[in-house]
Amino acid sequence: MDKGLKYFFLIMLVPAVLAGNLTTKSIAHMDVEIVRSGAVVAHNARDIRLYMYVPYGCYKIESNSNYTFSNDSYGNKMIVLRATGPYNVTFFVRSSARYGRPTKIIKGRSERTPLTNYDLDMEKYAAWSGSLQGFVEILKYVSSFKYDKSLSSKQMSAVWTFHNRRGTCDEFSNCLASLSELAGIKTRVVVGYAYRSSADKTLGNHAWVQILTNDGWVDADPTWREFGYIDGSHIPLAYLPDTNISEKVKFVGNDVDWIKNPDEFKILNVSYKEPVRITTGYVGGDTGYIYANLTGPCYMADLNVLSCVSGNSSILNIRDGPRLVWFCGNDTVFWAYSSDEFNGLCPTVVYDGSGITSTVTVRSKPTHGSAFISAPDNVFPGEQFRLSAHGNNPVVFSPNLSLPNSTKFLITLYRPGIYKFYAFDGRLYEKDVNVVASKDFDLNVSCPKEVRGIFNVTVSVRGKKNVTVEVSYGDETKFAEVNGSAVFTFDAIPNADTVKVIARDGDILIKTVNVEYRRTLFERILEIISNFLKSISF
Repeated sequence: MDKGLKYFFLIMLVPAVLAGNLTTKSIAHMDVEIVRSGAVVAHNARDIRLYMYVPYGCYKIESNSNYTFSNDSYGNKMIVLRATGPYNVTFFVRSSARYGRPTKIIKGRSERTPLTNYDLDMEKYAAWSGSLQGFVEILKYVSSFKYDKSLSSKQMSAVWTFHNRRGTCDEFSNCLASLSELAGIKTRVVVGYAYRSSADKTLGNHAWVQILTNDGWVDADPTWREFGYIDGSHIPLAYLPDTNISEKVKFVGNDVDWIKNPDEFKILNVSYKEPVRITTGYVGGDTGYIYANLTGPCYMADLNVLSCVSGNSSILNIRDGPRLVWFCGNDTVFWAYSSDEFNGLCPTVVYDGSGITSTVTVRSKPTHGSAFISAPDNVFPGEQFRLSAHGNNPVVFSPNLSLPNSTKFLITLYRPGIYKFYAFDGRLYEKDVNVVASKDFDLNVSCPKEVRGIFNVTVSVRGKKNVTVEVSYGDETKFAEVNGSAVFTFDAIPNADTVKVIARDGDILIKTVNVEYRRTLFERILEIISNFLKSISF
């Protein structure tokens, strides 16, 4: 079988597995019955009244007990049952996906509680976040926490969650609300119901947040990774300062036991709609980039890319695969890729957490260029720096930032971490810029500009002892504890053009050095012949 066709048939199995049906993230509309039941056992008590929250979107109530309505101190609607013995209340609810289109946040103070308190580390993290994009970064950060089912019966504080980076929807929501408050963003917590997961299509208790923007209160769910658009399975019960929802019983007399059964759900009707449209393409051949054009509402796209395979190996090495992107209206997302010079066609799938997929078929061919990026290796938070790309009209993109169509940039980054930038003009070039919170040691790297055969990389560290150093060249990475200086030896290879050194000792410093493989005349002739034969092979 032709190799290109082999790749094609293997990859075509993937969309069926990924897409199947649209996931819960695509729920446009839902009608549901919510049954709340239990029993009241009175011990020399009378005038018993149960206060329970009424789901938002409720259009009909059936109950075996008489009831009236009231409101809690935050304005949420409650049903007041006058009941003794068994009780049963059915709420008929109509819920639809909601679309917020914020362009700026409204500054304000939120109510502090023990669950949304904070510490100095949280203050430092949120210091640069007082904007809409700053909130998006906080949301992405909390969304990266591990979901821990063992905490389902507990409520841990925002401080605990921030430092342990795990929890359930309760912990995620309280932590997000706390960090948003530190950034000056007016926030409230929503307690209610939503689907448990894409696989388990049943409703359950859930919590998320809302922030106040020029578009009103806008939903943001750190568990489901939704912001602006939120799917129709989200049914609010109450808007509160934290996830501590309190329903109560009032009576006259000695005591009352309130026995609550688990809530029961019956989905009467559900409809799905694709919340975003994805179209894909690519530029390059054996190396290059894949792009996805996104069109839709204000939406948080949970994207990934899956390459065609041969056996158990991916044909394309997709850089920085999973991507959480928030946009309003439209955006373009890029993934750099490389390969071991495959021969044929490689269908590659871009897919979103909503179940939407788009396939682009990459065709192998040799690519040539001279792209490279000049920028500092290390900068401080808030320090403006210049980044420029050189070559034959290179395209510049980043998995961390949305960049305008340009080759020269003035950039300011506020959060410590490593930010990646790529340039492509036939040659794929990667540049890392490290934002350091502090710099208490220096890093120096020296090696030949032209390499062939065995060559040495000398790394010197000044200011600290026993610093962990990682040196990468091509596909090879070497590690060592460096006290002063150390020498790393590599064998030059044609397709590698940078030596990258990362030094870690609490802080991280990066140094990148460009190297050029020195080809002989005979090697250059062979490369030209090989590329020509490859270009006409199919």
